[in-house]
Amino acid sequence: MRKVLLSAACALATLFPALAFSKEGSPLMVSKPATHIEVNNRILANVSGKAISVYDLMKKMDVLFYRQYPQYASSIEARYQFYKMSWKATLYELIDKELIMLDAKEVGFSVSTGDIRQEMESVFGPNIHANLDKLSMSFEDAESILRDEIVIRRMLQARVGTKASRNVTPQVIKLAYEEYAKKNPIAPQYTYSVITIRDPSEAHAMEASNKALAFLKDEKKPVAEIASLVSATGMLSPAGKITVSQEMTHTDKDISPTYKEALDPLQAGEFSTPKIQTSKQDNAKVVRIFYLKEKKGGGVVPFREVESKIKDELMSGSYRKETDEYLQKMREHFHIDLDEIDAAIPPQFEPFSLK
Repeated sequence: MRKVLLSAACALATLFPALAFSKEGSPLMVSKPATHIEVNNRILANVSGKAISVYDLMKKMDVLFYRQYPQYASSIEARYQFYKMSWKATLYELIDKELIMLDAKEVGFSVSTGDIRQEMESVFGPNIHANLDKLSMSFEDAESILRDEIVIRRMLQARVGTKASRNVTPQVIKLAYEEYAKKNPIAPQYTYSVITIRDPSEAHAMEASNKALAFLKDEKKPVAEIASLVSATGMLSPAGKITVSQEMTHTDKDISPTYKEALDPLQAGEFSTPKIQTSKQDNAKVVRIFYLKEKKGGGVVPFREVESKIKDELMSGSYRKETDEYLQKMREHFHIDLDEIDAAIPPQFEPFSLK
């Protein structure tokens, strides 16, 4: 019911600041500023004798607008943009609201004055009348709108919430987790460094790499010292060079196939045998020794890490499904056809204009 309004709100969050100022800080609307929003009022729908007009939409959108953008309560341009983007979705919401109110009336549902007062303070703050003046809304209109919202929330909880909760059983959560685990496996993660030997002579490069491996495995020399130790032996040609990469951490999805092939057989703390490979940088032949510092095994994400997320998604989906079914049942019960209502509104109809 609120999906389109939520999309409009996301767009307006970036739009509203631009309504007031340019990048240089100057007002964008330097011509005659708008003074008011003109309402092209007409009846848009009729739900069991209750007419819904453009003015009704405007009152509802004023409350929504104030909830989401209280800082723009006095901006005519901002409110106009919100009206323009939200009026059609608000119409459907008000139709659904009237259906739920009719259902509430049939079962004798009511709301206390204290609940309404608390809701008024929650939305408009302690200075209720001053904030309503910013919206040009009467206390009675705001009270009526919020009373209906309370009824709707509680009716949906009674008609939809309990049923939606019953659909999300432990077995359903378990099956959803198993499906999630299949689609989102944890990739193995490698922490490693690479010793690279370059030399015009492949024989010199292999000799130097074997010496490097001896320093590392037999003499337990630190990886960081290998470049200087091998260079000091004089095994490399004058143009030869040995480098040690910084320590890197990657998942197996982010490692090249040649690196992965060298790292896979290693245990933490082990070095590979020298590997002759082709450098992607210049296509030259190089010799590499891989050092695997740590490997975190892959597998499935633990249930406890995603249980809340999965349950929330299942509840949201179940609630939407049950809400749609409930509202469709109400439309059939009270003989409401949304297609007929849409068809009765002229295609180019604009309920609001900026003056």
